[in-house]
Amino acid sequence: MRLLKAMRTMADVAGELEALILLAVRGEARPLPPGLPVADLGVDDAQLIPITHAVRARCDRAAQDNEKVAGFRELTQGIVELATALSRHWVVVYVHCEFWAGDGIHAAIAWHRGSVIFGPRFTSTPGERAEAPYEIADRPDMAINAALRAVGIRAERSADEFATAGLDRHRWTSEWVAQPDAG
Repeated sequence: MRLLKAMRTMADVAGELEALILLAVRGEARPLPPGLPVADLGVDDAQLIPITHAVRARCDRAAQDNEKVAGFRELTQGIVELATALSRHWVVVYVHCEFWAGDGIHAAIAWHRGSVIFGPRFTSTPGERAEAPYEIADRPDMAINAALRAVGIRAERSADEFATAGLDRHRWTSEWVAQPDAG
């Protein structure tokens, strides 16, 4: 019983999110490729594609490349190819964060019309040890908040951009697939 309670407590203070966030561009947005899980973020027609093991495998297989992108812990060339292709008709932001009890890391990069428009940026909270290329940043300047600001998402009065975009709705990438509006 104690072990189960400890595991629940751990899950409540920890998390990892890896996703592509897609922002519709007036007159440009197109349907997404079939077979990808998609969740509606509920802000500015934003959509989220959680980077699950299945999505990563599909992208890496299609690109015939599973090499990690320099500096990133999880981003592969296959995911970059998907993001670049989607950015022809959407603004696409790749986000990755890991946290434990409020401390953690963020990585972000964004594309539009096939080109990088933000980043890459790598940040760690002041309570986390920053190893290159990660830099210490306070919450408002964490990579994901900065990327979302760069593509037009503005923080609401009592929240940062991460929460305003609804990314705090789930702590784990897999939970985005399990929600009712994930495709």
